[in-house]
Amino acid sequence: MLRFYNVLSGSPTLTPASSKRNRFGYLRANTKCEPYITASTLGWIGHLPFSLQLRWERGLRILWRLSTADDFQEFDFLFATDLKLEAPTLRPFDSVPVVAIAPEEGVVQFWTGLVGFGENDAAIRVRSIPNYPTRFQYLVYDGVIEVGWWHGPIVFPIRLLRSDVTITISPDRPLYYVEPIPSLTALRAALHQSPIDDVRSLGPDELELMRAEIAPTGRANSYAARSRSRR
Repeated sequence: MLRFYNVLSGSPTLTPASSKRNRFGYLRANTKCEPYITASTLGWIGHLPFSLQLRWERGLRILWRLSTADDFQEFDFLFATDLKLEAPTLRPFDSVPVVAIAPEEGVVQFWTGLVGFGENDAAIRVRSIPNYPTRFQYLVYDGVIEVGWWHGPIVFPIRLLRSDVTITISPDRPLYYVEPIPSLTALRAALHQSPIDDVRSLGPDELELMRAEIAPTGRANSYAARSRSRR
């Protein structure tokens, strides 16, 4: 069981993911492709609780402002009060930057305003939203946080892709995705095993299961229908 706790004012949100959130016109996959639908719904979509605008001027120089009515200015760290949010009442989280420039060109780190708790070796993968259209202005980097023992800020970095362009971060547009990993130990153990074997090592029962997936026409049977029938 994973639980997240809001430390930052402004109500950062995590909402169950849905394939219908893909707004890049109509995609038949939104309703017809089960692998696409499942991949789009195995986590939570995250919104940051504040707005700001960023402008990358190459190198480590990144400017920010709250709105178009303000002038751009340089920064290294932004705290809750800089973003017109109340400072966290839980100390020492009041001294945690909400936005920070990383020591890499064009990289900015955000604190979601959340901390997480999980059982034993539970973890979360914080990443870009799967099957969601991007604006080609920034890239959300992937990261795995072991919330079974780490109960500090849940953060994630983005890489700005275009210089001299104003990029708007807003609560109205989802920015990141949280994917649960129930057991990091079990996942690592599985990854250390060789995943590919010779098909000749299969027994007759397994071979018959494979053959049953191919229709007499030579085409594969409907994965979508089989998948929906198992729910």
